[in-house]
Formats: sequence, structure tokens, C-alpha cells
Amino acid sequence: MTANPYGDHLAERVLGADPVELIVILYEELLASLGEARRHLAVGDAQARARSVTRAFEILAELAQSLKPEGGAELAQRLLALYDFLFERIRQGNFEQQDQPLAEAEQVVRTLLEGWRAVARQRYEPARAFDPAVLAAEPPAIHLCG
Repeated sequence: MTANPYGDHLAERVLGADPVELIVILYEELLASLGEARRHLAVGDAQARARSVTRAFEILAELAQSLKPEGGAELAQRLLALYDFLFERIRQGNFEQQDQPLAEAEQVVRTLLEGWRAVARQRYEPARAFDPAVLAAEPPAIHLCG
């Protein structure tokens, strides 16, 4: 059995991460799972696609469970609605063996990941104070193809 250097790196990263970095890691892994699902769909590997989709569902469940309504009920509700949307698009893409729903989900996750990376960067810029309004602000409109 060979060691997985990426797995070791990911484990170290998770162990040393703060809560915001953990969210970033989950979004990165979700994006990777969706990319893998799309690649497996393109080559007709249903079993590998199912594994990638299952991993994506597990990550979405973890993200949903991590929501803390006491920190911002409206934001938590919006994120939960986005996670429901993502779940449905991934389910549809997998069930109907169509790339478009998976591509839409991937784009939404990419947008969310960019936002959380910005929050993470802001936390480490000493010249700028953290502004809670960033998290409470109206999220940008997401325009999906179709």
C-alpha cells in the first residue's frame, strides 16, 4: 500500500485550521468532487462518478451541519437554501447523467469558495479590521446558465 501524500497534507491542513479555513477546505473538496464527477460522467465511469457524487453530498451535509443560526439566522437560511439547490443540481446531474446541472453546481461552489477565501484573507490582513457586515451583506446575485 502506498502512502497518499495529498491525504497527509490535507490531514495536516485540517488539524491546523481555524473554523474559517475549515470551511474553505470543505468548499475546495466539494469543488474537487464536482470536477471529478464531471470527468467521470464524460468518460462514462458510473461507479467512479457515484463515489464523487456521494463525497459531494457528504461535504454538503457537513457544511449544512456547520451552520450556526445564532451567528446570523438570515445568512444561515440563505446558505442552507444554496446547499439545497446544490444538492438538487448534483442529484439531477447524476441521475439524468447530464453535465449541465453539475456545471451549474460547480459554478455556485466556485463563487462561494471565492467569498470564503476573501473572508480568510481579510482575517490575516492586520491593516484592515474584520468587518462583520461582510458576512451579513446581501450576497451577489448568482446567474446560472439555462
